[in-house]
Amino acid sequence: MSTTSVSTLPNIATPTAAEVFAFADLEIGAAATEQWPHADLDVGDQVPSVTGYVRRIHVDGRPSPEGREPCEAARWEQSSTMLTTARFPVPTTVRDLSELYLTWGLARREETPDGT
Repeated sequence: MSTTSVSTLPNIATPTAAEVFAFADLEIGAAATEQWPHADLDVGDQVPSVTGYVRRIHVDGRPSPEGREPCEAARWEQSSTMLTTARFPVPTTVRDLSELYLTWGLARREETPDGT
């Protein structure tokens, strides 16, 4: 994926909104293809967003993971399988994950001076 900036020099024309969106479409498609090189990809319509330019992507007919990076979501799915196989609960919240870390001895609980 590339990173591009818009120059405000007087000799260089500022791109139109259509040109920016067309460029964004190409970048999103290239990033999706890089992430899922052998998958059937469907890049959906633009989703209105306050913070950026968003497109819903379907990978092999399933929505791509949201909220986490796709590679992190794949690792989470593998970890969930491992936890289930080992008969541990699959954490669904940060608190659940913290409790699991405490159980395994990977973390410890400390109280603040005011007892919380």
